[in-house]
Amino acid sequence: MESNSISAARMFWIFLKMGATSFGGPIAHLALFRREFVHKRKWISEAEYAELVALCQSLPGPSSSQVGLLIARSRSGLAGCLAAFLGFTLPGAALLSLAASWLNGPQAPWIGGLRVFAVAIVCQAVWSMARSLTPDPRRKGIGLAAMAICMAVGGGAGQILAIAMGGGMGQILCREPPGTGSCRAARSTTIWVLAPLAVYAALLALVLLVPMDGAPPLVRLCAAMYRAGALVFGGGHVVLPLLTSEVVGRLGISSQQFFSGYGLVQGMPGPIFNIAAWVGTSMTGIVGAVCATLAIFLPGILVALGARPIWSDLKALPRFQRGVAGTNAAVVGVLAAAFVQVVVPEGIHSLADLGLAAISLFLLATLSWPPWLVASICAGAAVGIKLAGF
Repeated sequence: MESNSISAARMFWIFLKMGATSFGGPIAHLALFRREFVHKRKWISEAEYAELVALCQSLPGPSSSQVGLLIARSRSGLAGCLAAFLGFTLPGAALLSLAASWLNGPQAPWIGGLRVFAVAIVCQAVWSMARSLTPDPRRKGIGLAAMAICMAVGGGAGQILAIAMGGGMGQILCREPPGTGSCRAARSTTIWVLAPLAVYAALLALVLLVPMDGAPPLVRLCAAMYRAGALVFGGGHVVLPLLTSEVVGRLGISSQQFFSGYGLVQGMPGPIFNIAAWVGTSMTGIVGAVCATLAIFLPGILVALGARPIWSDLKALPRFQRGVAGTNAAVVGVLAAAFVQVVVPEGIHSLADLGLAAISLFLLATLSWPPWLVASICAGAAVGIKLAGF
């Protein structure tokens, strides 16, 4: 276990390495964060990690990135949180910005290999979290119910409904409050709660109420990205419909260009919200890439910083702890639904893909090979399979 206090520079380096190897989208990122911070570094417990996932799934913004940033803040303060954001976002955003002026096969075989890798690592995470957070029949039932809700309703609404159901059923079924440690969150002083939430609300009102039609392209770009980041719950693929409306409808980028970038971002490391770098570069160059990326992530960062201290105070209440136990079980169902509905269909398209995913899962779960190495193997193997005609 590392020391309790981590410098901002060290935090940047930790998240930069993960940002460069975090393929597979938000569900895979949650799996990687769990592997890094729960098992390897032991910064937080399994239950605390599930609480953060539940909190961030209920907030607007990129949920997986919010989880990582809140973990960083608990160890390194606000400076460490910002350093983590920069480190985790930079690799993928930079690659997408460089690629924005040309398109070199977003459906290339190596991208398919990375999607196969995502299937393996998410499968490992769902199985491990299920064993830890749904240890009895009652919590297993909550997890299955949450999975059914997500698959029936879909999108961010399904995720929020499933988590709310888990919290409510936990009050009834989870009679023994789980042991909840401290994630070293900041105390809920008025300034840390109100300031981020007030800025979030003020900026949202600005971009919603002030007409932007005659504004310069950079201003319209930032407004569109902030709206997308502020109004989508669950992050990841949930942002696609809103982004399509903003980018294709309001900013005038062609649907072909936008969806080429959206296809490419699936094979890049880091958050799916990095698509903002592609859009920004396409409109106004590197300045647009930087501004668009900051604008789409800013609302999620603000609301997470404001909500986290409130969550910490509520954890001390016994009734709330029972609800958290149910919420933790529901998180497993939410992740399982995403695995079935999104990760597997995107990653597995043939028997060869299925075999590669099984081998990858064996390397990760049984031999404990590092994710970046398994990801590289999957990318190379996918190219070989394509050339061999399988």
